[in-house]
Amino acid sequence: MSPQEETETFDAKRKGILKSSKLAKTASAMANKNGGTIVIGIGVDHNGCEIIKGFSNKPEEKNRAKEIIKDNTRPSMVDLFKVRFSEVRGVHLLRIDISKSVDEMEEPVKYTGGSSPKAYIRNDDSSDPMTKRQINKWHKKRKRKITNRKFFKFLNKLREFDKNGYPSPDLISNPDDQKDY
Repeated sequence: MSPQEETETFDAKRKGILKSSKLAKTASAMANKNGGTIVIGIGVDHNGCEIIKGFSNKPEEKNRAKEIIKDNTRPSMVDLFKVRFSEVRGVHLLRIDISKSVDEMEEPVKYTGGSSPKAYIRNDDSSDPMTKRQINKWHKKRKRKITNRKFFKFLNKLREFDKNGYPSPDLISNPDDQKDY
């Protein structure tokens, strides 16, 4: 992994990102697109050479990354990411794996660390503000996913009926047959 290979689903950050809310901006942008991975502890020097500065593998460092993302995004991304240590060349780096928000959220995730809350999206190796068109596209995708989920839930219910048999007709009430007592 090197910083030159940053993509839509991979971003390398220096350790200093843990002193800033901008980590949440990248995380929210990835969540609003296809998810991805952020690795912290990698950078380049003034000559363009890769620098790997690892962590001491302390829980406080993981917790700091979690806090930054949790405190600077709305709706909360707490269920969309996992933070863990990964070892590269004998050095511990922080790895943040991020899921797609469209699968879990009602609206795109907004970065709240700037002057006003704003939704970002990953475009190649950068995090850019979402346009109205992109937000509408996100909502359409979300609607399709919900519709698909409901359809598959219905199909599973039908399969359950096929396997266990349909309820007997006398168990199904007819409002016209009910009497007032």
